[in-house]
Amino acid sequence: MVDITKLTVGYLDDAEKEVVEILSWKGVNMVPFKLNYTIDSVQGILNFTMDVDMLSHFDDWQRQGNDAVYEAQDQWPLELHRARLIPAVDYLQAQRARGKLIREIREGFSVDAFIGNATDWEKVCLGNLVGMPVIVVPTGFTNISNQPPSGTKRRTTVTTGIYAPPEKDHIALALAMAYQSATDHHKQRPPINDLEVSDRTPDTEAVVYPPRRVHM
Repeated sequence: MVDITKLTVGYLDDAEKEVVEILSWKGVNMVPFKLNYTIDSVQGILNFTMDVDMLSHFDDWQRQGNDAVYEAQDQWPLELHRARLIPAVDYLQAQRARGKLIREIREGFSVDAFIGNATDWEKVCLGNLVGMPVIVVPTGFTNISNQPPSGTKRRTTVTTGIYAPPEKDHIALALAMAYQSATDHHKQRPPINDLEVSDRTPDTEAVVYPPRRVHM
């Protein structure tokens, strides 16, 4: 059992204000927070390490030509082939940079958790590299872009991320439960039985990719 009133939780500049206010009302000590690390290209490190690790898992599958039947040829099959061109030296350097990043995040984690944008790609990469658990909670809804002239009931979900230190998943879960106990965003459901023509998305033609030939 986590006593959230004994937690100090940081919030980044892009944190949803409602989450900060509700957790503060619940007794959490909320303080401004900033992630500090010296590594320049977090995404670059993730691309090098993840692509090579992924290729090692799918190596036999690709060598047997099974990726030729993958529908989106410009995505994972291409990534796997690119991974074969990463030099061992660069992969090891990326792992060293990852180790430095892990140390810096652990040393700079001066709060029990922090609140921030859940879709920011830098944070997504960072979480994957250092093993930082995050739970994404809905915090509201906004109108969709490019609405039809007659209007629509469709809305886009607004979310935020509750990030905890590595191996502290229970803290993120406890804070999410506290927030959702005071809101009902997570209980909302699409009005699938009350849709009008303008609420439906048009069907798109399936994209057919020709078999890809790889010459070694």
